[in-house]
Amino acid sequence: MKVIICDEKRLMRSAKKNYADLGVKSDDLAVISIRDYGDEPLSLADKPQMFLSLAFDDVVPGDDEGVPINDEQAESIAEFVLFNRNKIRLLVCQCIFGQSRSAAVAAAVAEYFDRSGIKIFADERYCPNKNVFRKVLRALQEVGKIRICEYP
Repeated sequence: MKVIICDEKRLMRSAKKNYADLGVKSDDLAVISIRDYGDEPLSLADKPQMFLSLAFDDVVPGDDEGVPINDEQAESIAEFVLFNRNKIRLLVCQCIFGQSRSAAVAAAVAEYFDRSGIKIFADERYCPNKNVFRKVLRALQEVGKIRICEYP
């Protein structure tokens, strides 16, 4: 599974082209779309079947304003990725600017599957939200353990 990070505008443009610019069909594509808490879900011209929409702000617990990711949202990301992993050729992690929340989710997925999450942290284009990264990675590890026990 290849993982990419993108912003809202790029994903909307790509959806209008049936994702041809990403080199996949919508059947092989999964999208994790993150928006600010209280914002309307992203409306795509061609919405993939594997689509997860979440709303939380680019903040950490204790910030005066905003709603941080919660454990249930992190778990839903983990379940979405692990349940669909054999069908996903390309996982698109998208947030408004494609720099912090989506980068954190992508880094957690990359770290979980092949220990390469550090590459995203080292890339100057991104500034992954460490709280999002930690919660999603922990959820992937926990949900992964359950799946391994259930399906030997």
